[in-house]
Amino acid sequence: MIKSKIKKITVFVIFYAFLYILMEFLSLTVLYFSSPDGLKNDIKMYGSSLLFDVRDFKDEKYLSFIHKPVIVPNSKKAPIGIFGCSFGYGGENNIFGRDLSKLTNRSVYNYSVQGVGPQMMYYAIDKGKVNDSIDTYIYVFFGDHNLRCCKFRCNPFVNYVVPRYNLKQNDTLKIQYPNTFQRTSFIYRAYEQIFPLYYQNGNYADKVFYNVVMQSFERLKEKNNSIKFIILIYSDISKEDFCCGERFEEAGIDLVFVNDLTGENMMTLKYQISPDDSHPNLAAWDLISKKLVQKYNF
Repeated sequence: MIKSKIKKITVFVIFYAFLYILMEFLSLTVLYFSSPDGLKNDIKMYGSSLLFDVRDFKDEKYLSFIHKPVIVPNSKKAPIGIFGCSFGYGGENNIFGRDLSKLTNRSVYNYSVQGVGPQMMYYAIDKGKVNDSIDTYIYVFFGDHNLRCCKFRCNPFVNYVVPRYNLKQNDTLKIQYPNTFQRTSFIYRAYEQIFPLYYQNGNYADKVFYNVVMQSFERLKEKNNSIKFIILIYSDISKEDFCCGERFEEAGIDLVFVNDLTGENMMTLKYQISPDDSHPNLAAWDLISKKLVQKYNF
C-alpha cells in the first residue's frame, strides 16, 4: 500500500516537473522567435548570457547600474540631473550628459538605467541617491515607459532586473523586488509582457506611471521648491496622446517634445544609430542638447 502511494506520488511529481520544463521551453521559444531581429543577433553574438544570466538588483548594487557624473571642476553653477532609460543615458559614452556639460559648463549627474522606465528615478530619489545641489532635472521619456512601470525588465532578454512599484491605497507606491522565479522563469517573462497591456485597459499602467513621475517631482520639490523639472519626450506622439500631460503641466512640469524642439523628425534613420538600433546617435544628441540649452538658457 505504501509503495503504491509512493509510486503514484513519484509519477505525479515527474509528470508535473516535465510539464513545467516543457512550458518553460515553449515560453522561451515563443519569446525568442517573437523578439526583434536585432535582439536575436545579440543573443547569437553574446551567447546564452542574455537568456539565463540574470543580474539581481540589490540596494547596495545601485551604483553599478548608473554612470559616473560629468564633473566640471570649480563650476559655480548648480548641476543638472538626468533620469531615464538608455535614451536618457545617451549611448555607451553618456553622450547626452557630456553634451549638456560642455554647453552649460555645469556638472551633470546621469541617473538613467538602461532597460527601465521612470521607476528607477523614484527609487534614486526615495533612497537619497540624488545630489541635493541639482536645480534642473531632465527626465527622458521613451514611448512605452508607462508599461515599463509594471515590469521588472523592459523585454524578456534583458539580463538584469530592477525593482518596480505597485500602487497601493491612497496612491502609495510600494517597492517590490523580483523573486527567483520572477527573475529567471521564461513563463514569467512571457506573462510580464502581457501583464501591463492587460492592466492598461483599466488605466493601471497609466496610474502607476503618473504617480511615479509626479511623486518623484514632489519629493524633489521638498528639498528645493524652485527646481526646474523637464520631461523630454523622445517620441513622435502628439501632446494630446501623451499620458497625463495636462496634469503634469498643471503641476509645473515642462513637457518638451523632441520633434517640436528641434523642428525635425528625430525618428528617422538620420538620427538613429542604425536600421537595427533606433537609439539616438551623436547627431541627435548634439542637436537636442543645443536646442534645450537655447530654450532654457541653462
